[in-house]
Amino acid sequence: MASAQPGEYLYLNLENVWKNFRFQGLELRHDGAVQLSAVPRLEGDLSASVASLPIPSGPAGLVFDDHGCLYFALPDEDDLRGMPDCVEETESLPCLSGPGSQPGQLSQPRGLAYDPARRALVVAESGNHRLSFLSLPGGQVQEIWGSLDDPGGAPWSLEAPYAVAVDTRGYLYVIGKGPKPLQKFDPRGLPVESFWKNASASASWERPVAIVVASSPLPIGVFVLDAGRGVVVVLDQNGQLLEEFGAGVLRDPLGLAVDADSVYVGDNGRHQVLRFQRKPGYPLSGPAAGYEGPIAALALDGKVSLWVHPGSAMPLQMALGKAFGRSGVLWGGPFGTKDRPILWHTLKAWTEGIGSGSHLQLFIATRQDDAAPPADPLPLDPKPFPAEWFEFPQDVTDAYIPFAEIPQKVTYDPVPHRQMPYIWVGFHFSGDGSATPLLHQARLTYNHQSYRQHLPAIFSTDPDQADLLDRLLSLFESFNLETETGIDELRRYFDPQTAPLAWLRWLAGWLALDLDGRWSETQQRDAIRHALKLYWLRGTSIGLREALSFYLGIEARIAEPIQFSDWWSLADDSPAAQDQPQSARLGFTTRLAPAQDDGAILGGTAQLDASYLETGDRFGAPLFENVAHQFAVQVYSRQVSSEARRVQLEQIIEREKPAHTLYHLCVIEPKMRVGFQSLVGFDTVIGGPIPDPARLNGTPIPRQGLELGGPLAGKIGESSQVGADTRLA
Repeated sequence: MASAQPGEYLYLNLENVWKNFRFQGLELRHDGAVQLSAVPRLEGDLSASVASLPIPSGPAGLVFDDHGCLYFALPDEDDLRGMPDCVEETESLPCLSGPGSQPGQLSQPRGLAYDPARRALVVAESGNHRLSFLSLPGGQVQEIWGSLDDPGGAPWSLEAPYAVAVDTRGYLYVIGKGPKPLQKFDPRGLPVESFWKNASASASWERPVAIVVASSPLPIGVFVLDAGRGVVVVLDQNGQLLEEFGAGVLRDPLGLAVDADSVYVGDNGRHQVLRFQRKPGYPLSGPAAGYEGPIAALALDGKVSLWVHPGSAMPLQMALGKAFGRSGVLWGGPFGTKDRPILWHTLKAWTEGIGSGSHLQLFIATRQDDAAPPADPLPLDPKPFPAEWFEFPQDVTDAYIPFAEIPQKVTYDPVPHRQMPYIWVGFHFSGDGSATPLLHQARLTYNHQSYRQHLPAIFSTDPDQADLLDRLLSLFESFNLETETGIDELRRYFDPQTAPLAWLRWLAGWLALDLDGRWSETQQRDAIRHALKLYWLRGTSIGLREALSFYLGIEARIAEPIQFSDWWSLADDSPAAQDQPQSARLGFTTRLAPAQDDGAILGGTAQLDASYLETGDRFGAPLFENVAHQFAVQVYSRQVSSEARRVQLEQIIEREKPAHTLYHLCVIEPKMRVGFQSLVGFDTVIGGPIPDPARLNGTPIPRQGLELGGPLAGKIGESSQVGADTRLA
């Protein structure tokens, strides 16, 4: 069967970061794959009574103290409740005396914040136009800023405050009504006038409703939720604008919570809690799973949960990262050029996880000019890609790019997608929240040579007929695509780094290598990759060391006694050798030989039927009979921690050593161990009082630190017993 030529490829996932692409509702994994973003999931089921609650008239604070205890406000009841003992039952703070304007009384408590320096709960009372600082856990009044008799009066200028936040330095940020809806105060209560001046100059404000100060990652960021504009405004600690996000997505936002990775926004227009990623552009991850109801406030417990306050009921707990978003889009472009003709052919995606609970749909849009991109998709819409994008059937991952769109009107007005010089590519991820598709890579094929090149030339004379034939032949090619791709990628099966896991044992069989079933996939691939190298070194001390290191992680020492043996002879008496150093030194280069260097000697060492004469090529061999063809393997006892591991060690040594050699396995134990091994006089020294050292003339020497050992050696004139405390150097 003739094969079609592959044409030219353009891979879209460059450097595993999908350059030239934008994300919404998706996350990039460490391996470069794209998936639906992780979102919170409601613990348990949502009750019908909570889902049917009315939309709150304004914020209702929700906060945790540094012990993880929860406090929340009920503005319509003029009440403040919490869990002072960190139990599930809630109660009003005992030192509060009900509604009113006196200290210890509340009127429309809305915003809440915890001040760790004061160990106090800061309450923004809209009805009393003040901030109350209540000590925890009882709720005794520590301090009050503002006054009901003088709303908006100096120095605090507090008029109906309804949101408050505290940063790590003790500065307070307050949202309220009046000419300065956003203010900053130092820990003493003095206003920082420059903050509102900078904030009003760098951003427009309509109706800010929530504020959070995030100190991680540094620098400090002040997040303000503006419900009037439907955006989250990010300021620095001086009030300068850093970024805005959420426009076009947020409808009626109210609650706000921020951690190092995410920004959570409660949207009463959607009855959902939305997660945005704290990355450049703050891409949308999607709505939390399991909750559709009113939101008055959000708070993070600093552990693994997000809490949502419905406004007039007990806050509900959501587990972070326990579900996936239901919709996400990835789109990018343009790809192509006008420098040479391009005929687009196919769009192929390498995916995982597509099934009943998760789906992937491919889209394209083509243009004559790269300066006119198609409209951006809307990830939360049921059909996120606008009509100008051409959509392929859902879950089709190898799509043929058509010559023209299906006409939308009676008059046939085709748009030649294949012949356009520029193309945009989009992907729609969808799921039920329990699973996500994975997109690893995508590829555009262009200028493809089909099976038509193997047909008679008459089929290529008419361009329109040739294009039609190419499309028909492409359908036929698709039946053989898997087989042809397998043949083209056959080399992958012979590379231990790219071969499928199921083929590793087959590949190891080619190398006569037995894979241990206890090895991980990485260890199996490394074993195959290093097998030839270990075969080349088999039978050598280097090979044995590397085998023990690779298979068991043991760094062994191989000792060969033959390496420390040497010839010795008496010095030459000739005059020419008198200036040469002596080659034999008693006790250093001389030793008793185990046998005669030339074998048995007649009349001397020869014995009937027990001796033999050495030939010339073995002259001197008997001198090394007790050290030749043997070695020692030295390992520490901690490396051989069990009998099974020792058996593995011995098996590897038997396999790797030369067959004619003998070995001794030496397991090195620690020496003195109290309760196990301690030989006094050998590896144990019993210490006593250490006298001050002195010079020979008896002058004391100042001690410079700790001396190890027992009593000092003898000093002339004080104690000098030969053989006991005196040694001759």
